Amino acid sequence: MANPNALVSCRNVSIISRYLRKVVGSDLLLFQNLPFSADYLRDDDHWVSLDLYNTVMERAIDILNDPEAPYKIGCSTQQLSSWGRMEYLERILGSFLLGPIAAYGRVPRYNRLFNRTKEMEMWYPERTHCFIKIKFINNINPLDDFYSDPYIRGIIASVPEIWDLPQAQVTRVLCEYDIEELLVRVGHVSKRSLKWKGNTLFLRGEEIGIRVILIPEPTLLNGEKHYLGKYELLSEHDVLLGAPIGVLVTREHRVGNILSLSAGEIHNAPYFLQSISW
Repeated sequence: MANPNALVSCRNVSIISRYLRKVVGSDLLLFQNLPFSADYLRDDDHWVSLDLYNTVMERAIDILNDPEAPYKIGCSTQQLSSWGRMEYLERILGSFLLGPIAAYGRVPRYNRLFNRTKEMEMWYPERTHCFIKIKFINNINPLDDFYSDPYIRGIIASVPEIWDLPQAQVTRVLCEYDIEELLVRVGHVSKRSLKWKGNTLFLRGEEIGIRVILIPEPTLLNGEKHYLGKYELLSEHDVLLGAPIGVLVTREHRVGNILSLSAGEIHNAPYFLQSISW
């Protein structure tokens, strides 16, 4: 029986390892004093805990001295052939002749080879655009897998390079993070520095977000309401009747070493939604 705590495939560790060898020439520091050997952790068939994966990614960030390392590591996968041979990609990601949209359509299946923390779906495929929905499962707090957010965006961005196209533009539309918990746990701000005034959130006296009502699309998807980032400002007179409430980021803000908030993204959403253009 599979270990229920082994949620992350060592495919991810081997991708991190290969990037380090490319950039700094060695991955030895990555594996010091870990409960498994380097050979074990580089083996794609092995799985480890989310905590151990986070330790490896944090070490990579420290070794590289680069807070953007998770995204760059994800972006490196095609260039460094870190995610498998081309024949394997064609089998997993779809027909090579159909281009990026076929690859993005196979992302949900491909995701299962990497983790047991989340599920993915492709929405509204077009010739040069689609959405990827990412939903955490089994009551996993998305903040416990924070590094995978930029890492996955990097992998998604690198897909068009298979066809010698420029990297895709990947924009977070919705975020499942609780924005206050995100700022405290990842941004390392004190709870006292966060203040709500009505429906507006302030950090150290500066406005950073405002509560909004998420507006569903007019048609159901898989029999359910779905959200692509449409919203209305929340007023104190609104009768919500179960409508999701998000927090719209109103200004770009760098918080600490690794956290950046982007204007226009909506936190406290039911799931993550990435808009992808290539």
